[in-house]
Amino acid sequence: MNFSYGFNSDAAEAAAQAAVLHQQLQNTRKAHVQQAQQQQQHHQNLYQQQQHQQQSNPYYQHRNVIFADKQNRSLLFYIKPNDPLKSKYKNLIIQYGGVVIDDPGASTTTIYLSNTDPLTTSFKWIDDSIAQNTLLPMSAYQIDNSSFDDMIALGQIPDEPLVKKGKGTSRFTPEQDSYIIEQIRANPTLRNSHKFFDKLSTHPTLRGHTGNSIRSRYRRHLSKDLIYIYKQGPDGKMIKDENGEYIKVSLEQIETLKKKFTPEDDYQLCMEAVQYQREKCESDGREFDINDDIEPTFSFYNTMYRKNSSHSVHSWRDRFRRHVTRGTIPKYIEYYDKCIKDKVQPNVLTRLNKYTEKPKESTESQATESKTTESKATEPKATEPNVTESTATASKATKSTKTKVIKPKATKKSKAKTDSNNLKKLNEEINKSEIDDSLLVRQAGDQHIEVPKLADLADDSQDKEETQQTQKTDIFSQLQSQVPNCELKYIPKEADLDDLINDEFYEFIDSDLSKQIESIVRISDESKTVEELFSKLGKIGFTNSLICHLILATGCDTKLLGIIANIFIQNLRDYVTKDYDKPTFKLLRFGDIPGVWDDNLDFMLNKGKFDQLLQYQSRIAIDQRKEFLKGLEMFGLD
Repeated sequence: MNFSYGFNSDAAEAAAQAAVLHQQLQNTRKAHVQQAQQQQQHHQNLYQQQQHQQQSNPYYQHRNVIFADKQNRSLLFYIKPNDPLKSKYKNLIIQYGGVVIDDPGASTTTIYLSNTDPLTTSFKWIDDSIAQNTLLPMSAYQIDNSSFDDMIALGQIPDEPLVKKGKGTSRFTPEQDSYIIEQIRANPTLRNSHKFFDKLSTHPTLRGHTGNSIRSRYRRHLSKDLIYIYKQGPDGKMIKDENGEYIKVSLEQIETLKKKFTPEDDYQLCMEAVQYQREKCESDGREFDINDDIEPTFSFYNTMYRKNSSHSVHSWRDRFRRHVTRGTIPKYIEYYDKCIKDKVQPNVLTRLNKYTEKPKESTESQATESKTTESKATEPKATEPNVTESTATASKATKSTKTKVIKPKATKKSKAKTDSNNLKKLNEEINKSEIDDSLLVRQAGDQHIEVPKLADLADDSQDKEETQQTQKTDIFSQLQSQVPNCELKYIPKEADLDDLINDEFYEFIDSDLSKQIESIVRISDESKTVEELFSKLGKIGFTNSLICHLILATGCDTKLLGIIANIFIQNLRDYVTKDYDKPTFKLLRFGDIPGVWDDNLDFMLNKGKFDQLLQYQSRIAIDQRKEFLKGLEMFGLD
């Protein structure tokens, strides 16, 4: 290195170099001394702060020093001023050698304490360390494990602050996953209950996770690991074996989770359906015909569940929808009776494709061809209706009549791709179809769920008011009988596509879409009861959770419900064509439609923020919403 500074003689140059080096050494030593003095002053200030905290605390008593590092330096803690636990834990920290500071940025080694905020340390770390009289590893008490334990052990100071701003979410640990599975094994019948998962979220092991996130975790990732559950007695309590261990039962052996329908179940279903249809015809003043189409309401399936609780309400409903078609019931009853008479074991109903759609014949030649084709179809053996032996015959008849058959459901591995293809098909069908824009841009009305018409009433205002009150009461009564089977609540943000639509929706897409969209409007217009609304929307693939969301958002206004149901389908199209990865809950964003509510607007209403609320809803709509929510509370539906 050349240290020449313009001196000509060697002696002068050497003297200059020595002077420069000496000055550099002096500066370095001075900097080291200054840094050491600053560090000493910093620790002295902390010590004085600790002494001040101890002296100002009248309850302070000397304890063993726990909250200190290997160099016996006090650990620094920060607790938010508004934290209700600050006073309690500030005293504890001071008593055991720690320091609570008011400025979290005063040191890079500050430990943030909280029981709610992400990326902080739980107060339980303080309690457990004091209980065991030693400084426990902090990683087990943090949402995000850090290297602070190493820093304490080595007395090192990290270059960056201990707590960084994160996304505000917490990951599930293997221990939490195991805990969720064990809880479901102990309560297998509650695995589909939102309230069950909401209760799980209050368990200390799952602290930091919501009920919806736990439910989603189980459905998406853990359900395949369930494998078995614990055997339960009639009282619902788990049963132990002779060794005192809970008895494990394979899922294949569980009646409560996977119970196959028997011929006796199918026979009972058919007989109850006949009785239901007979009573309905009598009440409507119509002649009963056993061969007529039967469309049971939800109350029918509730009755089936009460009479035969081996299957759930929804299982009975799906059994009827997927296995019974026009003419099936009388044939199966006759077939079953004959088998019993001949002492032959009858077969169960074979699943039918209820969505098989025959093309309409528009000319006489097509009608003639259809009749000729039907006459060539092979008759089923021994008049067995839709049982296993008649599968080949049904297949042959399907081919000969050029029936459109829906393809079977895809495997789990290709489900995401299949869903995408199905939704893209929806987009293509919408673009091809000639849909009247008026169906998609209808204005909101004030028609609510209708109730059976009362006797002719006078036109005076008092009678009208009584009629309106009766209608409102009937609405809430219907909701009260319906909602316990599917909670009246908004779709959570953590929901996935399966929470909104089911397999029937994809088969709904395969049909004439323009007519199906029009049918949604008709469903909302013609549904006279809540049960009927659930039944009709369920048949086209809307889940009960989605229907409950629409009812809650519109306050049972069927005109509005038809409008936002169509908007939902349009959003579903955009979900595919524009941004498939966006959150599913955005499919339920309907814009600023008067009379349509969401959880944010209900929150404003509950908090009395009417100035903000009037930017979105009219005063009349606000008053109507108050009455609706009040009715839900009175009937125990809130």
